[in-house]
Amino acid sequence: MKKYLIGLTLITLFIACQSEHKEEHSTHESHEDTSHAGHRNPQEQELMAIHDSIMPRMGEMMDLQQQLKSHIKMMDSLLTLKADPQYKSQMLQAQVLVGQLEAADKSMMDWMHQYKADTLEKLDVSMGEKYLAEQKSSIQAVRGQMRRSMAASENFVKKYIKQ
Repeated sequence: MKKYLIGLTLITLFIACQSEHKEEHSTHESHEDTSHAGHRNPQEQELMAIHDSIMPRMGEMMDLQQQLKSHIKMMDSLLTLKADPQYKSQMLQAQVLVGQLEAADKSMMDWMHQYKADTLEKLDVSMGEKYLAEQKSSIQAVRGQMRRSMAASENFVKKYIKQ
């Protein structure tokens, strides 16, 4: 049941994100000028390319969280049978990794909620470039956080779960 809910949530987020991009793109295409609105600006294209490259990995991140949470439950059950320090260590490591994945997920959601493409229409060119540079820095930080947390989690899964 949880997998279906997670899957439904991810699909909803993906569809919402895609339709928002389509609306923004179609709205901006109707502008006659060559302003920095829409995805005509190379900086904005680059920003959205970063976003679009990491968005599909959100599902993988959720899968890793589920695997780690299942492992935590298993280690907890094993600890009730035998107080093995290895079980405790693995459980604690998995809990830390889940926390890192959840933080990366939250960072992505926070970035998507705060980024406003229509803000560019209200800014002059230099302020728009500054806004895009700040947003690019933010989404790059999110990408790095996702990559690090996923790599550490994948290593843990390979080592302890899928032996």
